[in-house]
Amino acid sequence: MLSEHILSCVRELPLGAVRPVLREGLVITGWVAMWRPVEVLLYDWWPMVEQRRWITKALEAPIDLRYQRGSVVPTQAKALSAAAV
Repeated sequence: MLSEHILSCVRELPLGAVRPVLREGLVITGWVAMWRPVEVLLYDWWPMVEQRRWITKALEAPIDLRYQRGSVVPTQAKALSAAAV
């Protein structure tokens, strides 16, 4: 993995000021990268659950299609017949 490779590169650096700063920078970068997923997990999932409920209700709703011969307005009928050709 990339993280293991980066960690091994940091371990190979000589002891000094650069090594701990780079290590802490990687820790901060990890926290920043995980901020949004953790925020979604802790706070933002309630609206997603509600949205999923609405979508499920809409998908399960009965649909009733009715057709009556001659119920199309004449101008629409010409447009529909022209589009069918």
